[in-house]
Amino acid sequence: MNGPQVHCGWHGLGRERLPLSPLKSPWVLIRIRWHRLPCAQRPSTMVGYLIGEQEGGYIAILLVREHNRISDEFYWRRPARYSRPRLVPQSDVLHVFVEEPYSPFVVDLARRALQTDTKGVRELLPNRRPSTTFELAVGNLNYTCSVSRFADGRVAELFLQNHKAGSQADANARDSAVTASLALQFGCSLETLRGAMLRNTDGSASTLLGVALDLIDAGGTK
Repeated sequence: MNGPQVHCGWHGLGRERLPLSPLKSPWVLIRIRWHRLPCAQRPSTMVGYLIGEQEGGYIAILLVREHNRISDEFYWRRPARYSRPRLVPQSDVLHVFVEEPYSPFVVDLARRALQTDTKGVRELLPNRRPSTTFELAVGNLNYTCSVSRFADGRVAELFLQNHKAGSQADANARDSAVTASLALQFGCSLETLRGAMLRNTDGSASTLLGVALDLIDAGGTK
């Protein structure tokens, strides 16, 4: 089994399959240190796909997200300038995506969170971590939720997906889970998140994320 398909070459005309990563969360945002490039051409961060681990760091393939105006689709491109896998120190891994960042908005959100001057410090999870999965139904649609926790038992991240991959409901579910995971890793408690959710007159959650958080809380995880 192979990893995601990417475009390669100077103009992105070639295509290749990346190797399947042994890491649970291989998609990361990496600090770039290219001292030979002019400042205007020196990006501060790039998305990386981790294909292995070494002592003190990871082996990463750098990728850029581009838009095909004809097909109106986004795709990953492996630039010729950064075509070789690189050894990335752990200190240069600035953000770990809970899943492949399909939307440029998710990447921009991660970059802005890093640039924001806040008192909170994001708690990163190890690439290998246990998780629990359960099913739920909201609005006559079926979803799957997976939850991972910090070592002290606090909820650290959640994945949400609809039974129909690629649908609008699936995209909304994934984005809401990414947003909630970022909040949890920056110190927001599960109780605070639940309190911010829309509620019906009977107190039940009105949205998918609210229902998922309530079910997680009912399981005794704080």
